[in-house]
Amino acid sequence: MTDTTHYIVLPHVSITGANAISSPITHGFPSITAFIGLMWALHRRAGRTPLSDIAFHGVGVVCHRHSEQSLPYWAGTGSGMIRSFCQSRNPLTSKGEIAPIIEEGRTNLDVSLIFAVECPRWLSIEKAGITRDLQKIRDLLMTMRAAGGVMFERGDIPASLTRPWAVKHMPDRAGNEATFAELRYALSPGFGLVSRHQYLLDTISEGVGTDAEHAPSGFDVIMAACRREWKYCPDAAKKWVQRGGSVRESWIAPIPVGFAGLSRASGPGKLDGVRDPSLRHHFVESVFSLGEWVQPFKIGSIEDLIWSSSSEEPDGVFVCKNNYEASFKTAQ
Repeated sequence: MTDTTHYIVLPHVSITGANAISSPITHGFPSITAFIGLMWALHRRAGRTPLSDIAFHGVGVVCHRHSEQSLPYWAGTGSGMIRSFCQSRNPLTSKGEIAPIIEEGRTNLDVSLIFAVECPRWLSIEKAGITRDLQKIRDLLMTMRAAGGVMFERGDIPASLTRPWAVKHMPDRAGNEATFAELRYALSPGFGLVSRHQYLLDTISEGVGTDAEHAPSGFDVIMAACRREWKYCPDAAKKWVQRGGSVRESWIAPIPVGFAGLSRASGPGKLDGVRDPSLRHHFVESVFSLGEWVQPFKIGSIEDLIWSSSSEEPDGVFVCKNNYEASFKTAQ
């Protein structure tokens, strides 16, 4: 993102009915790929307005509030109380029959969106002009959907807290840290999603070095990193010891970060029943990694929150990347 000139912050965007099932094995918050898709959609929509000179390069998400649309119920002896997603009853079909219920998971969110943008025009105009453009971008965003959910302005949040703002991108990290030192408190309280992929790789390497025959797989590390295990040692100590990696701050969770192709992409019009027959079709599966929810005042620079997309065409891999761990290792 060397071409970035500014970071746009759209605070307290309310989303209702967003997709809470982010992958086949994770739920609770939409995938970061959904927000990358939102960024691209916003870029295309802004391109049809006088804001066409603004290019979007990355997106960051800070969650202030989330509430899954689920209800608890008694699952019987042995299982106790568990929660189930609330489902919607669809209208009757054209034959007058009851439409099948498609199981879905939805959640309500209050998030702040950070976009890394390139707009040379903003470098030479007054702040009032930038403010007008930012309000137009927020108004444009409110007409769109995020992760399948509807975005709207909540009436119980003061207008001063929802007013968009922007900071200039500095050529060096020290400059971005100094700019963000005070502004980051405007994103609190909340938690920003960052990548801990290197933590995943380091944990796998440690397991291979200790016992190559019983080295943990990536899935084993993902499961161990997001839970705490206790094991009783019957030796002289005779006590319970904790197993699993330690969390430096906030908490670590498995997240989907992209897609990997299962086969070669088919040509346009080769498959029947696809959404857009003019485009190529690719069967894919989710790519998983580890992410961490970090409080904004523990973030050194606003660029640490930004996710960007990366694709490897020959291998059919599309992933989202974040540079938080690079700055974290430098600080240590």
